[in-house]
Amino acid sequence: MNDNWMGALNSAEFDQFMTKVNGITQVDWLRFYGFIDSNSIALEPGASEWDALLETWLGCAARDLGGKYQLSKSDNFFFLSAHSPDSAHTILKFAESALGSIEELVPEIRTQDKWRLVLVQIHEAESYLNYSEYHSGGYAVSTAAAGMFLPSAGYQHIVMGPIEAPAIETTIAHELAHYCLAQHDPPLWLDEGMAVTIERTLSGRQIMITREDMNAHRALWSEENIKKFLDGTAFAEFDATLTYGLAEILVHGILQTDRAKLFELVKASSREDGGNEAFLAHFGVDVRDMILGFLEQDF
Repeated sequence: MNDNWMGALNSAEFDQFMTKVNGITQVDWLRFYGFIDSNSIALEPGASEWDALLETWLGCAARDLGGKYQLSKSDNFFFLSAHSPDSAHTILKFAESALGSIEELVPEIRTQDKWRLVLVQIHEAESYLNYSEYHSGGYAVSTAAAGMFLPSAGYQHIVMGPIEAPAIETTIAHELAHYCLAQHDPPLWLDEGMAVTIERTLSGRQIMITREDMNAHRALWSEENIKKFLDGTAFAEFDATLTYGLAEILVHGILQTDRAKLFELVKASSREDGGNEAFLAHFGVDVRDMILGFLEQDF
């Protein structure tokens, strides 16, 4: 086992894993991990060598993007953006607070506690779209999205587009939730429900359901459409206000019923059955029955 991996990987060799895509330096992570494996290099999560690699990559990307782009960092984050040092510091302070709040809300949710989290904000719409598409794993990307968690990026990270406060804070909160949940791979409704709930909680907003909301939910959630909600296809097919809204309502209900069981549900849930088996085991009803119970409430 080669513990001195930086010695095994000199600067010239490191360059071979760097490539420019649409003018922005990226790392060919697949080839890099292949090099690590083939050379039996011990590269532990959180090792200082990881920080060196990330700083090299993000420093190159900052120079490629030009202008005022620079790399800032805090205890848990690297942040590449064109913000002033003071603004970047404020955003990183919020990110640290948001991460702590997520871990307080759902203890043990973050299994990647030794990894440095990477935030990238690209302030030009076209460059943001190009960057996101490269890392999206084939998913459709739109400049309308304020930001996204990139699970297929080799080194999982969060990218944001040309947005300003308070959208930066809400986007970081939402995507950080996805990051923390990524190692558990819960059903889409649980993933998005938790992300929206965490976003709302950190912004200090209360969940609001009007009579008009209830009427819209009752009109949409037929037996067939509930099946689509559980398998995740509803999120691309129906109004986001109703799909994300129902997901948030379910997670809110879980938190009100038994907060301690939420993380157990996340760990036990399977996308194959929409979390039904785990939900039944922990709460005595399946997800469908909980949805029907919500729809029958009198508002």
